[in-house]
Amino acid sequence: MTNIEDYITPETESNENMPSQRAWYELKHEEDGVFLELLYKAQPGSKLTPELVLFDLKRRNLQPGNPGQLIYRMRMGEKRIRICDFKEPQSLDAAVFVTVSRDELSAYMQLLPPIKDGGLDVQAVLKAIEQDWSIKNGLLEDEIIKAVDEGRYFEQVLIAKGRPPEKGKDGELVFLFRTKFDYAPNLRKDGSADFRDLDVFEDTTKGNVLVESIPPKEGIEGITVRGNALPAAKGREYPLPRGVNTTIDESGRMLLAAKSGRVDYINNRVVVSDVYKINGDMDMSVGNIKFNGNVVVFGNIISGLTLDAAGDVEILGMVEAATIIAGGNIVIKGGIQGMDRGSLHAGGNIVSRFIERAQVRSDKSVFADYITYSTVTAQDSVILKGKFARIIGGLTRAGNQIYAKTIGTPSGDATVLEIGAAPESRQALIEHENIRSELNRKLERITSYLRMSAGQFETPERKEQRRRYKNLQEQLLSELQPLNEKIDMLKAELEKSSDGKVHASEQVHQDVKITIDFATTTTKDSIPFVTFKQRSGAVVFTSFEAD
Repeated sequence: MTNIEDYITPETESNENMPSQRAWYELKHEEDGVFLELLYKAQPGSKLTPELVLFDLKRRNLQPGNPGQLIYRMRMGEKRIRICDFKEPQSLDAAVFVTVSRDELSAYMQLLPPIKDGGLDVQAVLKAIEQDWSIKNGLLEDEIIKAVDEGRYFEQVLIAKGRPPEKGKDGELVFLFRTKFDYAPNLRKDGSADFRDLDVFEDTTKGNVLVESIPPKEGIEGITVRGNALPAAKGREYPLPRGVNTTIDESGRMLLAAKSGRVDYINNRVVVSDVYKINGDMDMSVGNIKFNGNVVVFGNIISGLTLDAAGDVEILGMVEAATIIAGGNIVIKGGIQGMDRGSLHAGGNIVSRFIERAQVRSDKSVFADYITYSTVTAQDSVILKGKFARIIGGLTRAGNQIYAKTIGTPSGDATVLEIGAAPESRQALIEHENIRSELNRKLERITSYLRMSAGQFETPERKEQRRRYKNLQEQLLSELQPLNEKIDMLKAELEKSSDGKVHASEQVHQDVKITIDFATTTTKDSIPFVTFKQRSGAVVFTSFEAD
């Protein structure tokens, strides 16, 4: 006969495969045998577990012929199961059955009622919990005593709670230089913008501490209801963000500048870049410059020259009809007089006191006091703040918003504003969709041929034809994949700008053309204190909304 103890495993919470109903059960001693009757109820009662039933059978000295078969029949939901031949019930005191959670941080008891002349003693229950079930830590004695006093048989009662381990505090990185800058100029008391005192870059010298690593702390050990220690995880260690031209000191906790230069935090790395300095004007005596780093010009840049820098460009003077290209930011503390030939292109922000007759493109935002007769494009925003904060003539584009005091002129000089994806993106989307349609038409014809010819008698000529068509099919599919990705990207770009706005804190003059996404309007009169936005496919205006 199988030993019943092999099936009593109350070490963890009950078998997940067993029914989840709460139930009472009774053991009935009848002439033809001892029967287990399961009485399903909503409340009260215990979660139906085979471990509980088998434990009770053991204390009553009732041995089922096949414990495994009993568990199976319980699982199948039988309400009356024969256990064994008739046996006279004996007097037994109340007993306690304990289950422990898988993490051993909680323990539950279920009281089994006394039989015949048996009794119920709280001290005996407490002793059994500690000695028989090895529950030694976090006992909730008040809850145990209350459950015993109230005779809460079969009901699961929380009787012990362990202490979970506490993870140690994570380490941290303390940056000793600025990693973020506000490119918008500060306004003076008179309302003018201070473009001369912009502080949007930070230099360092060799040996300076750039980042300090604060080590993580050890966690606090936990303890289970059985008194076993639970190890605590140490806090996370953050490695120093070592980049180009930086080094780590002997302690391993300090990131140092390995050379003097400009310090930046780029792509989660601290980088110190070379700085090319032109102490006066960039003129014909200096010539064109192409530099793989940052460039500072302490004077002006005259017409006809090109400055191409992989990093940031800072110009303390003015720019004439020159070309400036920067992988990072462009800051011109004087301004640019482009004479319809000057151009700026920055991978970051562009900050210039003024922009006159120039071509300007920023992959982020453009900040200025005024813009006149220029073409300005910013992926994010064009922000004009200062004494003038005016856009006069030309074309100004932004992905998110355009902010100024005044837009246009009283005489109605052609002034065009566009919000949303750049027109080239819209045109690219149309062109890509046309190409996709043509490829899909070809693919459909080829697929149709391959499907129709699949069941036909295959001559050598037809076999070769199918081979060519299959190759062409694979080629078309390979072309469609990147094309679909590009179309999805362009659509996302177009949809992203649906909340774009134009703000004018003073007025928008007449004959200003405003396009937001695919909707366009032209002002017929001067409109004061206004915000333009797109609603339901049309450009509408409301009272000024911007801060």
